[in-house]
Amino acid sequence: SHDSLFLAVTTSETTVTASSFNIVDPAEQHKRDLLKQIEDNKRRKEEERQRELEMERKEEARFEEYRRKLQQEVEEEERKTREKALAAERNAARIRALQVNAETTGRRSHRRYNGNEKGICQTLLRTDS
Repeated sequence: SHDSLFLAVTTSETTVTASSFNIVDPAEQHKRDLLKQIEDNKRRKEEERQRELEMERKEEARFEEYRRKLQQEVEEEERKTREKALAAERNAARIRALQVNAETTGRRSHRRYNGNEKGICQTLLRTDS
């Protein structure tokens, strides 16, 4: 009968528990859910922090590339300015040399003037260029 079945279950050596039927205490399940949420939140927060760090690294790299290109442009402009200044100095020195040469030649040809002083200066200018 019914009583003998109850007695057999309660006196059996096999203890039947709620966990053997996969029944979880609601308070325990709530605790597990909260712990899982905490872990998920920590993981998401760390992932977000890593994304932000990566964005900062990329931004710094872009800024460094911009700064490097800007520095190259400044250096190139300075180099061009120096080259122009050197070219102007060389040109001025060449003109002074031509003038000195023309004056020396002019004095010599003035002593024995043949009427061709203008031609001599033009010849000097043409050959030194």
